[in-house]
Amino acid sequence: LDLTRQYHNLLTKSERDERGESVQSYIWDTNAVFLKEEKATHIYLQDELGSPVRLVQSGEKRQTLYGYDEFGNDRYGNQGEMQPFGYTGYQKDKIADTYFAQAREYLLKMGRFISEDINKGNVMAPGSLNYYGYCLGNPLILVDKNGRSPVPSPADAQRMMWEYCLDQFHDAQRMMREYCINQYHDALNTIKDEWDSKVGSLIEWTEEHEDEIKIGVTCAMIAGSAIAAVTGIGIPAAVSVMAIGSTGALMGEQYYEENGMNGADGFMRGGMNATIVAIGLVTNPAKASFGIACQFSTDIVQGSFSSPESYTGSVIGSIFNPILNVGGKELLLAAAMATATGRLFESLTVGSTENLGKIFVDMIVTTGLGQFTNYIVQTALPWDLAFWFRMALSEETLNWIENITVGIENAIYGEIRKCFSTD
Repeated sequence: LDLTRQYHNLLTKSERDERGESVQSYIWDTNAVFLKEEKATHIYLQDELGSPVRLVQSGEKRQTLYGYDEFGNDRYGNQGEMQPFGYTGYQKDKIADTYFAQAREYLLKMGRFISEDINKGNVMAPGSLNYYGYCLGNPLILVDKNGRSPVPSPADAQRMMWEYCLDQFHDAQRMMREYCINQYHDALNTIKDEWDSKVGSLIEWTEEHEDEIKIGVTCAMIAGSAIAAVTGIGIPAAVSVMAIGSTGALMGEQYYEENGMNGADGFMRGGMNATIVAIGLVTNPAKASFGIACQFSTDIVQGSFSSPESYTGSVIGSIFNPILNVGGKELLLAAAMATATGRLFESLTVGSTENLGKIFVDMIVTTGLGQFTNYIVQTALPWDLAFWFRMALSEETLNWIENITVGIENAIYGEIRKCFSTD
Protein backbone atom coordinates (compact mmCIF):
# COMPACT_ATOMS: atom_id res chain seq x y z
CA LEU A 1 0.00 0.00 0.00
CA ASP A 2 1.02 3.59 -0.58
CA LEU A 3 0.47 4.96 2.92
CA THR A 4 1.33 8.47 1.82
CA ARG A 5 -1.86 8.70 -0.22
CA GLN A 6 -5.19 9.67 1.26
CA TYR A 7 -6.85 6.37 0.43
CA HIS A 8 -3.75 4.11 0.80
CA ASN A 9 -3.58 3.21 -2.88
CA LEU A 10 -2.67 -0.35 -3.66
CA LEU A 11 0.60 -0.50 -5.57
CA THR A 12 1.39 -4.21 -5.81
CA LYS A 13 -0.51 -7.38 -5.07
CA SER A 14 0.93 -10.93 -5.01
CA GLU A 15 -1.23 -14.05 -5.14
CA ARG A 16 -0.40 -17.74 -5.39
CA ASP A 17 -2.70 -20.30 -6.86
CA GLU A 18 -2.39 -23.69 -8.48
CA ARG A 19 -0.67 -22.06 -11.44
CA GLY A 20 1.94 -20.47 -9.25
CA GLU A 21 2.61 -16.91 -7.96
CA SER A 22 0.96 -14.02 -9.75
CA VAL A 23 2.16 -10.43 -9.21
CA GLN A 24 0.07 -7.40 -10.25
CA SER A 25 1.39 -3.83 -10.24
CA TYR A 26 -0.83 -0.74 -10.48
CA ILE A 27 -0.15 2.72 -11.85
CA TRP A 28 -2.31 5.51 -10.42
CA ASP A 29 -3.59 8.90 -11.34
CA THR A 30 -6.70 9.95 -9.41
CA ASN A 31 -7.70 6.27 -9.71
CA ALA A 32 -5.99 3.15 -11.05
CA VAL A 33 -4.96 3.73 -14.66
CA PHE A 34 -2.83 0.70 -15.66
CA LEU A 35 -2.47 -2.83 -14.43
CA LYS A 36 0.71 -4.77 -15.24
CA GLU A 37 0.86 -8.51 -14.85
CA GLU A 38 3.96 -10.31 -16.18
CA LYS A 39 4.27 -9.04 -19.76
CA ALA A 40 0.66 -7.93 -20.15
CA THR A 41 -0.56 -4.40 -19.59
CA HIS A 42 -4.22 -3.64 -18.97
CA ILE A 43 -5.90 -0.24 -19.21
CA TYR A 44 -8.71 0.84 -16.84
CA LEU A 45 -11.73 2.67 -18.24
CA GLN A 46 -13.87 4.18 -15.46
CA ASP A 47 -17.24 5.88 -15.10
CA GLU A 48 -17.97 9.25 -13.50
CA LEU A 49 -17.89 7.71 -9.99
CA GLY A 50 -14.43 6.23 -10.53
CA SER A 51 -15.74 2.66 -10.90
CA PRO A 52 -13.93 0.43 -13.47
CA VAL A 53 -16.31 -0.43 -16.31
CA ARG A 54 -13.77 -1.95 -18.72
CA LEU A 55 -10.34 -3.52 -18.42
CA VAL A 56 -8.71 -3.59 -21.83
CA GLN A 57 -5.50 -5.53 -22.52
CA SER A 58 -3.02 -3.41 -24.45
CA GLY A 59 -2.36 -4.69 -27.96
CA GLU A 60 -5.09 -7.33 -27.72
CA LYS A 61 -8.77 -7.42 -28.41
CA ARG A 62 -9.43 -8.99 -25.02
CA GLN A 63 -11.39 -6.90 -22.51
CA THR A 64 -13.36 -7.43 -19.32
CA LEU A 65 -16.65 -5.62 -18.65
CA TYR A 66 -17.98 -4.57 -15.23
CA GLY A 67 -21.41 -3.29 -14.25
CA TYR A 68 -23.00 -1.80 -11.09
CA ASP A 69 -26.30 -0.47 -9.90
CA GLU A 70 -26.65 2.80 -7.97
CA PHE A 71 -25.27 1.36 -4.73
CA GLY A 72 -22.57 -0.85 -6.27
CA ASN A 73 -24.22 -4.26 -6.64
CA ASP A 74 -22.38 -6.43 -9.17
CA ARG A 75 -24.46 -6.83 -12.31
CA TYR A 76 -22.12 -9.25 -14.12
CA GLY A 77 -20.89 -11.23 -11.06
CA ASN A 78 -17.22 -10.83 -11.98
CA GLN A 79 -15.96 -8.19 -9.56
CA GLY A 80 -12.71 -9.14 -7.79
CA GLU A 81 -11.89 -12.06 -10.09
CA MET A 82 -9.19 -10.63 -12.37
CA GLN A 83 -8.36 -7.46 -10.43
CA PRO A 84 -9.40 -6.16 -6.98
CA PHE A 85 -11.02 -2.80 -7.73
CA GLY A 86 -14.76 -2.35 -8.05
CA TYR A 87 -17.45 0.15 -7.19
CA THR A 88 -16.01 3.73 -6.83
CA GLY A 89 -12.55 2.12 -6.73
CA TYR A 90 -13.20 0.10 -3.55
CA GLN A 91 -11.43 -3.29 -3.17
CA LYS A 92 -13.80 -6.23 -3.09
CA ASP A 93 -13.71 -8.65 -0.13
CA LYS A 94 -14.89 -11.91 -1.68
CA ILE A 95 -15.45 -13.65 1.66
CA ALA A 96 -17.54 -10.95 3.40
CA ASP A 97 -19.00 -9.69 0.09
CA THR A 98 -18.21 -6.13 1.14
CA TYR A 99 -16.11 -3.28 -0.15
CA PHE A 100 -13.13 -1.98 1.79
CA ALA A 101 -13.61 1.75 2.46
CA GLN A 102 -10.52 2.38 4.61
CA ALA A 103 -12.24 3.28 7.94
CA ARG A 104 -15.04 0.72 7.61
CA GLU A 105 -16.64 -1.82 5.31
CA TYR A 106 -19.43 -1.02 2.89
CA LEU A 107 -22.22 -3.58 2.51
CA LEU A 108 -23.35 -3.17 -1.06
CA LYS A 109 -26.53 -5.26 -0.76
CA MET A 110 -27.86 -2.95 1.98
CA GLY A 111 -26.40 0.24 0.60
CA ARG A 112 -25.09 0.95 4.10
CA PHE A 113 -21.87 0.77 6.08
CA ILE A 114 -21.68 -2.08 8.57
CA SER A 115 -20.19 0.12 11.35
CA GLU A 116 -20.93 3.57 12.70
CA ASP A 117 -19.46 6.67 11.19
CA ILE A 118 -16.61 8.18 13.20
CA ASN A 119 -17.95 11.63 12.29
CA LYS A 120 -21.25 11.93 14.13
CA GLY A 121 -22.94 14.28 11.68
CA ASN A 122 -24.36 17.77 11.85
CA VAL A 123 -27.91 18.92 12.59
CA MET A 124 -27.60 21.39 9.72
CA ALA A 125 -27.32 18.35 7.37
CA PRO A 126 -29.96 15.90 8.65
CA GLY A 127 -28.77 13.13 6.29
CA SER A 128 -25.44 12.99 8.12
CA LEU A 129 -27.14 12.03 11.41
CA ASN A 130 -27.59 8.47 10.07
CA TYR A 131 -24.34 6.84 11.25
CA TYR A 132 -24.62 3.98 8.74
CA GLY A 133 -25.90 5.85 5.68
CA TYR A 134 -23.91 5.86 2.46
CA CYS A 135 -23.24 9.19 0.69
CA LEU A 136 -26.27 10.85 2.29
CA GLY A 137 -28.48 8.61 0.15
CA ASN A 138 -27.21 10.14 -3.09
CA PRO A 139 -24.64 7.70 -4.57
CA LEU A 140 -25.01 9.02 -8.12
CA ILE A 141 -23.26 12.29 -7.26
CA LEU A 142 -21.27 11.56 -4.08
CA VAL A 143 -18.59 9.01 -3.24
CA ASP A 144 -17.09 8.05 0.13
CA LYS A 145 -13.50 6.94 -0.42
CA ASN A 146 -12.43 6.69 3.22
CA GLY A 147 -15.67 5.76 4.99
CA ARG A 148 -15.65 9.01 6.92
CA SER A 149 -17.23 11.71 4.74
CA PRO A 150 -18.80 11.79 1.27
CA VAL A 151 -17.35 14.03 -1.40
CA PRO A 152 -18.43 14.84 -4.98
CA SER A 153 -17.61 12.19 -7.52
CA PRO A 154 -14.61 12.90 -9.80
CA ALA A 155 -16.87 13.82 -12.72
CA ASP A 156 -19.15 15.90 -10.52
CA ALA A 157 -16.16 17.51 -8.82
CA GLN A 158 -14.79 18.34 -12.24
CA ARG A 159 -18.14 19.83 -13.24
CA MET A 160 -18.38 21.76 -9.98
CA MET A 161 -14.83 23.03 -10.42
CA TRP A 162 -15.62 24.10 -13.98
CA GLU A 163 -18.81 25.84 -12.84
CA TYR A 164 -16.92 27.43 -9.99
CA CYS A 165 -14.22 28.66 -12.37
CA LEU A 166 -16.85 29.98 -14.76
CA ASP A 167 -18.67 31.73 -11.91
CA GLN A 168 -15.40 33.21 -10.69
CA PHE A 169 -14.55 34.31 -14.22
CA HIS A 170 -17.96 35.89 -14.77
CA ASP A 171 -17.81 37.56 -11.36
CA ALA A 172 -14.33 38.87 -12.10
CA GLN A 173 -15.49 40.03 -15.53
CA ARG A 174 -18.50 41.78 -14.03
CA MET A 175 -16.43 43.36 -11.27
CA MET A 176 -13.81 44.49 -13.79
CA ARG A 177 -16.49 45.95 -16.04
CA GLU A 178 -18.14 47.73 -13.11
CA TYR A 179 -14.76 48.91 -11.90
CA CYS A 180 -13.83 50.26 -15.34
CA ILE A 181 -17.23 51.95 -15.72
CA ASN A 182 -16.94 53.48 -12.25
CA GLN A 183 -13.40 54.63 -12.95
CA TYR A 184 -14.53 56.08 -16.29
CA HIS A 185 -17.42 57.97 -14.66
CA ASP A 186 -15.20 59.10 -11.79
CA ALA A 187 -12.63 60.39 -14.28
CA LEU A 188 -15.35 62.18 -16.27
CA ASN A 189 -16.76 63.71 -13.09
CA THR A 190 -13.29 64.77 -12.01
CA ILE A 191 -12.61 66.35 -15.41
CA LYS A 192 -16.04 68.02 -15.38
CA ASP A 193 -15.54 69.35 -11.86
CA GLU A 194 -12.07 70.59 -12.76
CA TRP A 195 -13.38 72.19 -15.95
CA ASP A 196 -16.32 73.79 -14.12
CA SER A 197 -13.91 75.08 -11.51
CA LYS A 198 -11.57 76.54 -14.13
CA VAL A 199 -14.43 78.06 -16.14
CA GLY A 200 -16.03 79.41 -12.97
CA SER A 201 -12.73 80.94 -11.92
CA LEU A 202 -12.29 82.42 -15.40
CA ILE A 203 -15.80 83.88 -15.38
CA GLU A 204 -15.29 85.24 -11.90
CA TRP A 205 -11.95 86.75 -12.90
CA THR A 206 -13.51 88.24 -16.03
CA GLU A 207 -16.31 89.82 -14.01
CA GLU A 208 -13.82 91.21 -11.51
CA HIS A 209 -11.63 92.66 -14.27
CA GLU A 210 -14.35 93.61 -16.75
CA ASP A 211 -13.27 97.24 -16.93
CA GLU A 212 -9.62 96.34 -17.48
CA ILE A 213 -10.62 93.92 -20.25
CA LYS A 214 -12.71 96.55 -22.01
CA ILE A 215 -9.88 99.06 -21.86
CA GLY A 216 -7.35 96.46 -23.00
CA VAL A 217 -9.48 95.33 -25.96
CA THR A 218 -10.00 98.94 -27.02
CA CYS A 219 -6.29 99.73 -26.78
CA ALA A 220 -5.49 96.58 -28.76
CA MET A 221 -7.95 97.60 -31.47
CA ILE A 222 -6.47 101.11 -31.70
CA ALA A 223 -2.90 99.75 -31.81
CA GLY A 224 -3.80 97.05 -34.35
CA SER A 225 -5.49 99.59 -36.60
CA ALA A 226 -2.46 101.87 -36.38
CA ILE A 227 -0.13 98.99 -37.32
CA ALA A 228 -2.37 98.13 -40.26
CA ALA A 229 -2.28 101.79 -41.34
CA VAL A 230 1.55 101.80 -41.17
CA THR A 231 1.70 98.68 -43.32
CA GLY A 232 -0.82 99.78 -45.92
CA ILE A 233 -0.51 103.59 -46.02
CA GLY A 234 2.35 104.96 -43.97
CA ILE A 235 3.48 106.43 -40.67
CA PRO A 236 1.36 109.65 -40.88
CA ALA A 237 -1.78 107.57 -41.34
CA ALA A 238 -0.82 105.40 -38.34
CA VAL A 239 -0.22 108.49 -36.19
CA SER A 240 -3.59 109.88 -37.25
CA VAL A 241 -5.41 106.63 -36.41
CA MET A 242 -3.64 106.42 -33.05
CA ALA A 243 -4.39 110.05 -32.23
CA ILE A 244 -8.05 110.01 -33.26
CA GLY A 245 -8.74 106.62 -31.65
CA SER A 246 -7.05 107.57 -28.37
CA THR A 247 -8.78 110.95 -28.27
CA GLY A 248 -12.17 109.35 -28.84
CA ALA A 249 -11.53 106.79 -26.11
CA LEU A 250 -10.46 109.40 -23.55
CA MET A 251 -13.35 111.71 -24.44
CA GLY A 252 -15.81 108.81 -24.12
CA GLU A 253 -14.39 107.87 -20.72
CA GLN A 254 -14.59 111.47 -19.48
CA TYR A 255 -18.14 111.93 -20.74
CA TYR A 256 -19.37 108.71 -19.08
CA GLU A 257 -17.72 109.54 -15.75
CA GLU A 258 -19.13 113.07 -15.73
CA ASN A 259 -22.60 111.64 -16.24
CA GLY A 260 -22.31 109.02 -13.53
CA MET A 261 -21.71 106.03 -15.82
CA ASN A 262 -18.90 103.48 -16.08
CA GLY A 263 -15.82 105.15 -17.56
CA ALA A 264 -14.57 101.85 -19.06
CA ASP A 265 -17.77 101.58 -21.14
CA GLY A 266 -17.27 105.12 -22.44
CA PHE A 267 -13.60 104.40 -23.16
CA MET A 268 -14.50 101.34 -25.26
CA ARG A 269 -17.40 103.00 -27.04
CA GLY A 270 -15.53 106.20 -27.89
CA GLY A 271 -12.32 104.41 -28.83
CA MET A 272 -13.92 101.89 -31.18
CA ASN A 273 -16.09 104.41 -33.01
CA ALA A 274 -13.30 106.96 -33.29
CA THR A 275 -10.89 104.30 -34.60
CA ILE A 276 -13.31 103.19 -37.32
CA VAL A 277 -13.88 106.81 -38.36
CA ALA A 278 -10.11 107.40 -38.35
CA ILE A 279 -9.51 104.38 -40.59
CA GLY A 280 -12.13 105.74 -42.98
CA LEU A 281 -10.48 109.17 -43.03
CA VAL A 282 -6.99 107.87 -43.80
CA THR A 283 -8.14 105.32 -46.43
CA ASN A 284 -10.63 107.56 -48.28
CA PRO A 285 -10.66 111.08 -46.85
CA ALA A 286 -13.14 112.54 -49.35
CA LYS A 287 -15.88 109.94 -48.93
CA ALA A 288 -15.39 109.73 -45.17
CA SER A 289 -15.73 113.52 -44.95
CA PHE A 290 -18.89 113.37 -47.07
CA GLY A 291 -20.40 110.86 -44.63
CA ILE A 292 -19.49 112.99 -41.62
CA ALA A 293 -20.89 116.10 -43.30
CA CYS A 294 -24.13 114.27 -44.09
CA GLN A 295 -24.59 113.17 -40.47
CA PHE A 296 -23.53 116.58 -39.14
CA SER A 297 -26.07 118.40 -41.30
CA THR A 298 -28.72 116.04 -39.95
CA ASP A 299 -27.73 116.94 -36.37
CA ILE A 300 -27.82 120.70 -37.16
CA VAL A 301 -31.35 120.55 -38.50
CA GLN A 302 -32.54 118.31 -35.61
CA GLY A 303 -30.79 120.48 -33.05
CA SER A 304 -29.21 117.51 -31.27
CA PHE A 305 -26.11 115.35 -31.67
CA SER A 306 -26.46 111.80 -32.93
CA SER A 307 -24.73 108.87 -31.31
CA PRO A 308 -21.10 108.12 -32.22
CA GLU A 309 -22.37 104.98 -33.91
CA SER A 310 -24.38 107.09 -36.35
CA TYR A 311 -21.24 108.90 -37.49
CA THR A 312 -19.41 105.58 -37.77
CA GLY A 313 -22.19 104.17 -39.91
CA SER A 314 -22.19 107.29 -42.12
CA VAL A 315 -18.45 106.99 -42.73
CA ILE A 316 -18.71 103.27 -43.61
CA GLY A 317 -21.72 103.83 -45.85
CA SER A 318 -20.02 106.69 -47.73
CA ILE A 319 -16.78 104.77 -48.24
CA PHE A 320 -18.26 101.50 -49.47
CA ASN A 321 -21.28 103.10 -51.18
CA PRO A 322 -22.76 99.82 -52.43
CA ILE A 323 -24.71 100.03 -55.71
CA LEU A 324 -27.53 97.65 -56.70
CA ASN A 325 -28.43 97.36 -60.38
CA VAL A 326 -32.24 97.19 -60.69
CA GLY A 327 -33.71 97.07 -64.18
CA GLY A 328 -30.67 98.69 -65.71
CA LYS A 329 -30.74 101.55 -63.18
CA GLU A 330 -28.26 101.96 -60.36
CA LEU A 331 -29.71 102.05 -56.85
CA LEU A 332 -27.40 103.73 -54.31
CA LEU A 333 -27.40 101.92 -50.94
CA ALA A 334 -24.93 104.09 -49.04
CA ALA A 335 -27.66 105.65 -46.85
CA ALA A 336 -29.18 102.23 -46.08
CA MET A 337 -25.79 100.81 -45.20
CA ALA A 338 -25.02 103.79 -42.96
CA THR A 339 -28.33 103.34 -41.13
CA ALA A 340 -27.88 99.60 -40.64
CA THR A 341 -24.23 99.93 -39.56
CA GLY A 342 -25.01 102.68 -37.06
CA ARG A 343 -27.84 100.70 -35.46
CA LEU A 344 -25.66 97.58 -35.34
CA PHE A 345 -22.85 99.40 -33.54
CA GLU A 346 -25.36 100.89 -31.12
CA SER A 347 -26.65 97.42 -30.23
CA LEU A 348 -23.08 96.18 -29.65
CA THR A 349 -21.82 99.10 -27.57
CA VAL A 350 -24.81 100.43 -25.65
CA GLY A 351 -27.16 97.46 -25.87
CA SER A 352 -29.75 99.10 -28.10
CA THR A 353 -32.67 96.78 -28.89
CA GLU A 354 -34.55 98.74 -31.49
CA ASN A 355 -37.19 96.87 -33.47
CA LEU A 356 -35.82 95.33 -36.67
CA GLY A 357 -38.91 96.40 -38.57
CA LYS A 358 -38.26 100.05 -37.77
CA ILE A 359 -34.64 99.72 -38.83
CA PHE A 360 -35.71 98.16 -42.13
CA VAL A 361 -38.24 100.94 -42.80
CA ASP A 362 -35.58 103.56 -42.04
CA MET A 363 -33.18 101.86 -44.46
CA ILE A 364 -35.78 101.97 -47.26
CA VAL A 365 -36.67 105.63 -46.61
CA THR A 366 -33.04 106.81 -46.38
CA THR A 367 -32.22 104.88 -49.56
CA GLY A 368 -35.07 106.64 -51.37
CA LEU A 369 -34.03 110.04 -50.08
CA GLY A 370 -30.43 109.42 -51.08
CA GLN A 371 -31.45 108.28 -54.56
CA PHE A 372 -33.70 111.32 -55.03
CA THR A 373 -31.02 113.76 -53.88
CA ASN A 374 -28.44 112.12 -56.11
CA TYR A 375 -30.69 112.63 -59.12
CA ILE A 376 -31.48 116.28 -58.26
CA VAL A 377 -27.92 117.32 -57.47
CA GLN A 378 -25.94 115.19 -59.92
CA THR A 379 -28.35 115.32 -62.90
CA ALA A 380 -31.16 117.88 -62.70
CA LEU A 381 -29.21 120.77 -61.12
CA PRO A 382 -26.31 120.84 -63.63
CA TRP A 383 -28.73 120.37 -66.53
CA ASP A 384 -31.19 123.12 -65.77
CA LEU A 385 -28.80 125.94 -64.79
CA ALA A 386 -26.83 128.02 -67.19
CA PHE A 387 -23.75 126.58 -68.78
CA TRP A 388 -21.37 128.84 -66.81
CA PHE A 389 -22.95 127.83 -63.49
CA ARG A 390 -22.84 124.15 -64.47
CA MET A 391 -19.17 124.46 -65.29
CA ALA A 392 -18.45 126.13 -61.96
CA LEU A 393 -19.92 123.22 -60.01
CA SER A 394 -17.16 120.64 -59.88
CA GLU A 395 -17.81 116.99 -59.06
CA GLU A 396 -16.46 117.44 -55.56
CA THR A 397 -18.76 120.42 -54.97
CA LEU A 398 -21.74 118.43 -56.16
CA ASN A 399 -20.80 115.61 -53.80
CA TRP A 400 -20.69 118.01 -50.86
CA ILE A 401 -24.07 119.46 -51.81
CA GLU A 402 -25.52 115.96 -52.16
CA ASN A 403 -24.34 114.79 -48.75
CA ILE A 404 -25.48 117.93 -46.98
CA THR A 405 -28.85 117.74 -48.69
CA VAL A 406 -29.21 114.08 -47.71
CA GLY A 407 -28.39 115.02 -44.13
CA ILE A 408 -31.08 117.69 -44.14
CA GLU A 409 -33.61 115.25 -45.60
CA ASN A 410 -32.69 112.64 -42.99
CA ALA A 411 -33.19 115.22 -40.27
CA ILE A 412 -36.63 116.10 -41.62
CA TYR A 413 -37.51 112.41 -41.80
CA GLY A 414 -36.30 111.99 -38.21
CA GLU A 415 -38.58 114.76 -37.02
CA ILE A 416 -41.53 113.26 -38.88
CA ARG A 417 -40.75 109.87 -37.33
CA LYS A 418 -40.71 111.42 -33.87
CA CYS A 419 -44.12 112.95 -34.47
CA PHE A 420 -45.59 109.59 -35.44
CA SER A 421 -43.89 107.92 -32.46
CA THR A 422 -45.43 110.58 -30.15
CA ASP A 423 -48.87 110.05 -31.59
